[in-house]
Amino acid sequence: TSTSTSTSVSIPEYSFTPDGWLIYRDYEYLLLGGNGLSAKRKFRVASAECRKKYGAILSPIRDVEEHEYLSLYIYQTYGPMRLWLNGKILASNTLPTVVWQNDGSVFPFTSTPFIAEEPSRREFENCVEMIVEGTRPQKRGWADMYCIRRRAFLCRRIPTQTSTSTSTSTSTSSSISTSTNIDADLIDFGIGTSTGWMVFNGWEYWYSTGDFQLTFAAASRHCIDLGGSLTPISSYLHNQVMIKLVLTSISPDVREVWLGGIFDSKFHEQFTWVDESEIKVGLFGLLGLTSSQDISELPGNGRCLALNVRFRSGELDGSWSAKRCKRKRSFICRRPFTIP
Repeated sequence: TSTSTSTSVSIPEYSFTPDGWLIYRDYEYLLLGGNGLSAKRKFRVASAECRKKYGAILSPIRDVEEHEYLSLYIYQTYGPMRLWLNGKILASNTLPTVVWQNDGSVFPFTSTPFIAEEPSRREFENCVEMIVEGTRPQKRGWADMYCIRRRAFLCRRIPTQTSTSTSTSTSTSSSISTSTNIDADLIDFGIGTSTGWMVFNGWEYWYSTGDFQLTFAAASRHCIDLGGSLTPISSYLHNQVMIKLVLTSISPDVREVWLGGIFDSKFHEQFTWVDESEIKVGLFGLLGLTSSQDISELPGNGRCLALNVRFRSGELDGSWSAKRCKRKRSFICRRPFTIP
């Protein structure tokens, strides 16, 4: 009778902060919505709740080891469950790809732990959920799901000053402070070299406000005269930061803002940034920017890229559309930041 503890899966020794967050490597995690349907949330609401209540983000997964650790913890602590992760599916003609919304990074498909017959790739099943049904690895995986379904959800935050370091993590404060896996609401702009310019990530930005609107071509020339260009967008986080810049400056009637993207024709066949920046894979239509699956399917019958800053059903839009270039709109300029 002395062999009663034999199991097929080893149980890790979990460590927690004083306020109940699980410590793993250089982040802390909290599962919400695991105690009944009333606590479950739609994808966008779950993301907002992580941000607004906890200063956190809906959790991405960095690698297979992190998936194994967190999914096993969830099953052993809460039992079978379905929960939202911070990913959306990039559909393609070959292999579907998971793109994390917090920073636009891509999880390699060859390593993605989708369960059998997933992702289904049915229309509008764009959001990534984790399914945990047992201790065996094949019982713990991912699937694509309609974003309006209600699920439990996993929040992730940067360790706080009051967190206890009882785990084996060796992360340092410097590595945490330089992480890009943060939400735009947690970012404070620096002061630029000229009045009205704000600094973010090595660049400074200027928003023209709703009182100063130009056509796309005139706005582009104005930015060049200021030593920069209409801003490109490099990630989901970058897009969110630009929304924050606009919302802290505008009058409520401004709804569309020129960005530095343009198509070569009204058929949306070739897209470029005006400053010739690299077009990031997985950026368009995948990270909450639009409901489309490809940049060529952006709504609108124009050639010039606009950021939609408006509220729909109480939630901020933040999507993109292709607008007629001769319409006058406010705009955002970007130029390199140099320390005076």
